[in-house]
Amino acid sequence: MARQGSSEQNRVWFVTGASSGFGRALSRAVLESGEHLVATARDPETIRTLVEPHAQRAIALRLDVTDADAARAAVAQAVARFGRLDVVFNNAGYGHVGAVEELTDEEWRRQLDVNLRGVINVTRAALPVMRKQRSGHFVQMASLNAVEPLPGGAYYTASKFGIKGFSEAMAAEVAPLGIKVTIVEPGPFRTRFLAPESAQWAKPTPDYTPSVGKSRAMLHKMDGKQAGDPARAAQAIMKVVRAKKAPLRLPLGRMAFEQIRKTLRAQLEELEAAAAIGEPTDFPAGGPAASHEELVRRAYSAFNERDVDAAVALMDPEVDWPNVPKGGFVHGQEQVRHHWREQFRQADPRIELAGVTEKDDGRVEAQVRQIVRAPDGSKLSDDRVVHVFTFAGERIRRMEVRAPRV
Repeated sequence: MARQGSSEQNRVWFVTGASSGFGRALSRAVLESGEHLVATARDPETIRTLVEPHAQRAIALRLDVTDADAARAAVAQAVARFGRLDVVFNNAGYGHVGAVEELTDEEWRRQLDVNLRGVINVTRAALPVMRKQRSGHFVQMASLNAVEPLPGGAYYTASKFGIKGFSEAMAAEVAPLGIKVTIVEPGPFRTRFLAPESAQWAKPTPDYTPSVGKSRAMLHKMDGKQAGDPARAAQAIMKVVRAKKAPLRLPLGRMAFEQIRKTLRAQLEELEAAAAIGEPTDFPAGGPAASHEELVRRAYSAFNERDVDAAVALMDPEVDWPNVPKGGFVHGQEQVRHHWREQFRQADPRIELAGVTEKDDGRVEAQVRQIVRAPDGSKLSDDRVVHVFTFAGERIRRMEVRAPRV
């Protein structure tokens, strides 16, 4: 029953992990909306009753997402039945709770194999179909923990961070082909995710009681009481798929939004705190300086060429620079940039370098002639001074103006 073209009523959904949780909730929503469904699970008997009443527009397929050949075969069956794929909901996965060293080699590999490699397998199987169609939408199930990790879930978190990074990069690749990508980041929802038949728990190590132990207790207490409603989540996903401009990221639930906002604010604060240490590690503009003397020469050259950004790039983020007419200092790259641009608007300054000397203490002295002309070309000042430079690594940290030696 091959079909061509796509609308809301004949849209074809391919859902992994359809036997429970988000997968089952979305499968129900798809069928209730009158759309077409390819529901997959490791045991198709668990979804047979879901699709049988809708046999004209729904099929149940066996799929272990860790098997790349099986993923390609399932996609081929779906296209053979319905003629196209419009939405792939990569939902299959599980959680294994335990400290990094508590899971066995087999257990942590299995966690990544199902959660991350499974998404990659299904995505790679469906991409050629959507590429040929020049349309489609991948909805990739990540987690709040892809933004805010949880102690005791390092491997689960690694899998969800992997889905997020993989999907963000892919989104840029496939956008010109008319293919959309949305990464779902749900908080706690009342699914069977924490139920004994789904979640797995490593044997506790007493040393991790203060960290992982708290997570175990919290998760056990939360099971069955999560605030998130899977049916409402399914409707939110369908709304995003129907939108003309779908978001790349879709957090779900109040906790997800609150915690993601909190985490991103903290990351921005940490970013600014680390800037003074990490930002100056680039080579100076124009390549690595052979010496501090060469760095100074480059700064003067950029100044005379009115290339303010290139000159400021040679400076430490916390640079101190003389504001000569006022006898004080401007502080930081942005103030230097603003000060120089104001100078260039009001006058035509130029520096002639007479000599540069690198001192034993690491500072550099430059004998210069500062000539400032008015916009009409008349000379406003002509001074000979000494500039003394102090450095932070390969960046200028401070410049002082001194009178020349007589």
